[in-house]
This record gives sequence, C-alpha cells and structure tokens, in this order.
Amino acid sequence: MKILFFSTSSLMLESFIVPFANYLKNNKFNVEMACTKYMPRGQVPRIEQLRKIGFIVHEFNFKYHFNIITDIVDILKIMIHF
Repeated sequence: MKILFFSTSSLMLESFIVPFANYLKNNKFNVEMACTKYMPRGQVPRIEQLRKIGFIVHEFNFKYHFNIITDIVDILKIMIHF
C-alpha cells in the first residue's frame, strides 16, 4: 500500500511524521511525502534531510497565503503524480 504524507512544511514532516513513517516503511508500506519548498521566515527547508533518510519527497508550490485556484491546481498535480 502506498501512503502519502502531505504538509505545508517540511519541518512538520521531519519533526512529527518521520517516526510514524519509519514504522510504516518497516512494515512494508510504500511511504512518500509532499510539502512546499517555502518556509516561514527564519526557517530552513528540511526536504533534502528527508530525502537523505530515505523518503521520496514531492515538492509543491503552496505559499503561506490562501489562493483557492493555485492551491487546487497544486493538489491536482500531486494527485496525478502520485
């Protein structure tokens, strides 16, 4: 089974999701992650660190503002790719 963890922040994935994702990977699940490359001011993206520990990470263009049209387009792109 394939599982996609989706977050607007790679920091969120690294801090809270990685332990659970590792558990799933160890139990034969195919785990991938998706997050934005943009981060709040003062934060550093953790996408490369997630990749280094063995996760496939899909980047999308959500920014920290609400725009229904571009947000829906980005979600559809991820759904088609995944």
